[in-house]
Amino acid sequence: MVTLKLALTADLYAAGPAEDPRLMVTGRPANGLVHVMRAMHDAVMVGIGTILADNPLLSVRLAGLEDRKPLRIVLDSDLRLPLSAQLAATAARIPTLAIAGEGAAEERAARLREAQVEVVHVPRNKMGRVDLTEALRLLGKRGLTRIFCEGGPGVAAALIGQGLADEVLIFTAPERLGRPGVPGLDSPATKLLDDPERYRIVETRMVGADRLTRHEGAV
Repeated sequence: MVTLKLALTADLYAAGPAEDPRLMVTGRPANGLVHVMRAMHDAVMVGIGTILADNPLLSVRLAGLEDRKPLRIVLDSDLRLPLSAQLAATAARIPTLAIAGEGAAEERAARLREAQVEVVHVPRNKMGRVDLTEALRLLGKRGLTRIFCEGGPGVAAALIGQGLADEVLIFTAPERLGRPGVPGLDSPATKLLDDPERYRIVETRMVGADRLTRHEGAV
């Protein structure tokens, strides 16, 4: 099961322009709920773009849940994960997996393995990126049955477009970005999410000042 989580501004951006500092979209209650959700899953997955832009830790940091250490996964076709990234720097104490595309440079894989990041390879899709179906099949063979994906927008659009997101959680903040930024979802993915034959809204509620909308796959 793949749960996709997105945090969007009121005008539906996931981040500001490239030159902006990291955008803190949601408030403390929503952020706390996300940590609970991480703890409820076998793994937390993101694309390499999210790592390079935000350098997240992707760990569970709530009192009483410190022992929960879901596998951290980065979809990294060409193994661009820097050793200075929090994911790599903490791999010795928190399990971390980089899923690369076939043909990724072996010297990069070796450096990451030295930092105790596990590296595996899967086939690439037509665009040269990690094939998501193959990546999820690999995770299933490892016994991982609940994957919590935190984006970014490209991975989110691909999961929805390929029918691989079983559940989509969208946290919408009350504040607008107010200028061009990085859209949380592209137009095709938005249309699919709004298609009742593909997804249905099963829950809408407030989490602090942020609105949580939960979509489930209709098939």
